[in-house]
Amino acid sequence: VIQLLEGENYKGADEINIITFAVKPYQLDQTHVNFAGQSNVVYNGESQKPKVSVVVDGELVINEDYTLVWDKDGFVNADTYTVTIEGIGNYSGSFTRQLVIKKIDPQVDVSSPISSILPGNSILITVTSISRELPTPILTGTNFTSEGLKITVNDGLVIGLDTVEITVSYAETENYLSGSDTIILNIGMVDFSSDIEKLKGDIGAA
Repeated sequence: VIQLLEGENYKGADEINIITFAVKPYQLDQTHVNFAGQSNVVYNGESQKPKVSVVVDGELVINEDYTLVWDKDGFVNADTYTVTIEGIGNYSGSFTRQLVIKKIDPQVDVSSPISSILPGNSILITVTSISRELPTPILTGTNFTSEGLKITVNDGLVIGLDTVEITVSYAETENYLSGSDTIILNIGMVDFSSDIEKLKGDIGAA
């Protein structure tokens, strides 16, 4: 309400003028959001829920100045998580941000205790990866049969000519990319020279 009063040089107004105006809510947008831990997030078996805050001349108060709603919870498995942020009270505007948790490379590594083997003989290969969550590995290759990680070389292979190729692979899962590794064994006598030299060194050190 505005009323002009009479003064030394002015005569007071007979009418009272009422002026109405609206204070619009402050418009929020993406630039007001802090989204901690958003980039390059890879599955690690733990919750990776980011800390979300809205800042306009200081941090705003959730559920008083804005609401924050995620489309799913957990934040553990590889997936895309979308949050909707909407201004309330003295703030307006609605927009979304996303957290992407990527699948991880299992980093498969296959090793054998020996590099050469005779036809008909068996060995147990070793398979390592970054997780125990992986499914049963698939073994493919040439000149062998397998039972679990036990490899039995086919009979009839030529010493010094043939080889055994073993590929261990894992199928892609919810949280892991597919992965594989390959080793090649020669057909021939087992070379224990490196083991003997190591044993000599151990004896000498003792």
